[in-house]
Formats: sequence, C-alpha cells, structure tokens
Amino acid sequence: MFAGVLFAISPIQYRWSIRRIRRRVEERGGHVERFERAMERRWMRLMLVAAPVFGVLLIVGGLTGAV
Repeated sequence: MFAGVLFAISPIQYRWSIRRIRRRVEERGGHVERFERAMERRWMRLMLVAAPVFGVLLIVGGLTGAV
C-alpha cells in the first residue's frame, strides 16, 4: 500500500523538481525552451498519468488484500 501512495504522488514531486531545475537553467542563462521540450516528451506525459493509476490500483489491492 505504501508503494501505491508513492506512485500516486510521484507526478506532484516530478513537477516540483522540474520547476526547480527550470529555474536554475533560467538563472544560468541556459536554453529554457530546449529544457522544456526535453522534459515534456510523450513518454513522460504518459508516465504522469500511468503512475497515479498504478498507485491507486496498488492501494486498492492492499486494502482489499488482493495483492
């Protein structure tokens, strides 16, 4: 069940980390647009949806004893 909670909150933590890294790239005069393009790829957006769904399934499975 604990693993399910981690999967469910992972997109929030990811966005928070990416915001901090983006700020550092901007402060150092880097290519912010290039960074954003690299971080917003299709597989990453899919992960931001799939991870919480998997987390909820783990939580439900843990509560019902199915897993």
